[in-house]
Amino acid sequence: TIRILLMVPIYSLQSFIALWFKVNPVAAELLEFFRKLIESIVIVAFLQFVLLCVGGAEAVIKRVDGPDDEMRAHEDSSDDEERDDMECTASTSRHQMLQHSPPWSLFPFIPPWSSARQMLRWCVLGTLSYVAAGLFVPCMILIATPFGRHTAIFEMAIKCGKGLLGPT
Repeated sequence: TIRILLMVPIYSLQSFIALWFKVNPVAAELLEFFRKLIESIVIVAFLQFVLLCVGGAEAVIKRVDGPDDEMRAHEDSSDDEERDDMECTASTSRHQMLQHSPPWSLFPFIPPWSSARQMLRWCVLGTLSYVAAGLFVPCMILIATPFGRHTAIFEMAIKCGKGLLGPT
């Protein structure tokens, strides 16, 4: 959590330096690179924090897949009619939990997650790919800045950044 809390003073120091010293474009891109580096570290730290708070990745998977485990535990002790009711409830509950959140749930061609493990894997992969792109684009801009702000290399780096990360 210290990494997350330090984000505010680091951002304010970076803003103060940029405003007070009226930095040139190369130094501004360098400050932008360090800001994105800190942001990437904080995003990974927040992902770790959230997973820690819920008890880890296996706890998330167990919580989403839980109804099936309960059904298996009661399978031996219950009669057929009770087992069918539990199976129907567990299937409906699990299907609702593995649906995408809006706005993605509005598109019928996007199927629900096949398992909780797949959902967690894709969420972590999406977060880490955003972090990688968030570091890659400022590196490209930092490399392209000395060539001039209106060169093809710089324009390509800006378009790549907007395509991967959206407007920053």
